[in-house]
Amino acid sequence: MYINHNLLEAKGLSPEDFTVLCAAKQNRIEDLSEYLKKHLTEAQIKTFETLSIVEYIKESKKNNTVYKRIRVNADGNNLIEDLTTPEVTENDLKMRDYLIEIYLAHEDKERTVGNKKLIGMYCAQFRNHLNLSVYQMYWLAYFFLQEFQFTKKLENIFMDRNKIRYGSFLNNIHDSKLLQFFEERLPEVEALWAAKIKETVENE
Repeated sequence: MYINHNLLEAKGLSPEDFTVLCAAKQNRIEDLSEYLKKHLTEAQIKTFETLSIVEYIKESKKNNTVYKRIRVNADGNNLIEDLTTPEVTENDLKMRDYLIEIYLAHEDKERTVGNKKLIGMYCAQFRNHLNLSVYQMYWLAYFFLQEFQFTKKLENIFMDRNKIRYGSFLNNIHDSKLLQFFEERLPEVEALWAAKIKETVENE
């Protein structure tokens, strides 16, 4: 399994934390309470609770210890997904979540996100390919979504996997609608960057 160690460190977690977090996730379908009793520490429990990535099922005679009751919640599952996504940074993930929020706020109720994990990876790869800052990447994607409101699936602004079934995103990046938009509207994009990034810096 791939582990994004830079993101893991940015979250203040260790490889050992990740391992027991995965065990807590698996505890939902398989009793791993004995493993967790050996490897899950009080400090880790406090860390997970502080990050709000675990929850506990109702106590019963059968489930009467923290090790039997602990589970990974929805935020914990999302974190595990992010930590197994290559190349992304914490800022890439924040940007991805902002884009999803903006995208779904549109009045068109037929819109879908697609593969959230891949969107995060595509954001990072696209940004690194063009050597963009996080701010530049965000405003580029924001501008695109304002102009191309017919887009029904957020993932497809990077890569349409129904049309491109073979090869990686980077190998097919010139087919990306977002890259084509960037190249065709570069003067407008640069003007937007100049205005918005200056505004962001002044407000910080």
